Amino acid sequence: MRFWFWLLQRLSGLLLLVLLPVHIILTHFVTPDKAIQFATVKARLSVSLLMGLDYALLFVGLFHALYGLFVVLQDICPVAIPPRPLGVALSLVGAVLGISGAYVLGAFLV
Repeated sequence: MRFWFWLLQRLSGLLLLVLLPVHIILTHFVTPDKAIQFATVKARLSVSLLMGLDYALLFVGLFHALYGLFVVLQDICPVAIPPRPLGVALSLVGAVLGISGAYVLGAFLV
């Protein structure tokens, strides 16, 4: 099971190497004359592909960060922090952050 999480960590890192530059280019360089305001972001996110890009960035970034934190904490003190409670706690943090991030992105759909 750990192998699959290890593999997903590497794949999510590669995916972030693609998603982040695309997001930065589309947000800051395609329309550099427009200020980043609610209306301009809403207009940009009205395109389904760009909304999907932001959702992917949110969830891929969350997984990558939280699993990376899990691995680092397990390397630092493997005995003091049992892996199962730590995994459950980080999963709950990820769920809360993912739901709140999706809620914020969903505000642009209204």
